[in-house]
Amino acid sequence: MRTTPTALSALLIPALCALSLAAGCGDAEKSDDPGDSGADGATDGSADGATDGTADGTTDGSADGSADGSADGSADGSADGGSDGGSDGGSAEPELVYAQSFEERALSPGEATDASGFGVGDWSVVTSSGSYYDDSYGDYVSYWVDGGAFRPGPTEFTSTEPLAAPADGNHIVYLTHYTDLNRELRGAIIGDPRITIAAETRYTMVVAIGQRAGFAHGVTNVALFVDDGGTAGAGDSVELSSSVPSGGWIELEVPYDPPDSLAGQPLKVQLAFTSTNPGYSTIAWDNVRIYTTPGRPN
Repeated sequence: MRTTPTALSALLIPALCALSLAAGCGDAEKSDDPGDSGADGATDGSADGATDGTADGTTDGSADGSADGSADGSADGSADGGSDGGSDGGSAEPELVYAQSFEERALSPGEATDASGFGVGDWSVVTSSGSYYDDSYGDYVSYWVDGGAFRPGPTEFTSTEPLAAPADGNHIVYLTHYTDLNRELRGAIIGDPRITIAAETRYTMVVAIGQRAGFAHGVTNVALFVDDGGTAGAGDSVELSSSVPSGGWIELEVPYDPPDSLAGQPLKVQLAFTSTNPGYSTIAWDNVRIYTTPGRPN
């Protein structure tokens, strides 16, 4: 599913931590029903490219064995798909540089972790919990946000063991929100794919978004960003109930063309969730991939 990126300032949680009802980031209270989606480690940047752009397996990129790049398969922008130029001499093909499907925890079906036991590489959960007095309610209202890794059981999604595409494997990551009243809650899972931004390069994140059957839902926004106060990056949002089938998955693609002034800075991933429903709300993500394309194609 392709989407148009929106202003990141409307998507990123300010300072990655200032949740709407929270004084700060804290350990969330544990839910009696933690099963909400979860997951674990994965690969870290397999590439998909050919060796050197040859068309017929010749060493120097020629089509028929010529030494230096003929029209039918040269190494630098050939008509038939050399490594530095796509078909018909166009821009280079995207290269997979990061993949995470959260399989490293090896949980049992139906088992989930909370934020404190997440244990998935360079990923962390932004949590929140607390209470406040509501005059209209006439009592104190409690709320919490928590998340982690989860291996869905057979009733969570239409297909498990393995999960249906575009998800991958058996594990996912999730966020769960709880509030007594209709109040906005926000949470996020932040990933560090260990990618350093290069000049003149497009970064495209593709992620699977799932809606667990039987639970209330909200809006997810996913983003690539630079940790510079939340002003540089690109993201997009999806309203789950209208876009994702219950127990199913969709795929969201977010391209990001960082300015050359950010070259050398680390690239980060945000998977965020906002809900206003009373009771439990939940979101699932899986199969996060990042591709690079030199030259910032149109």
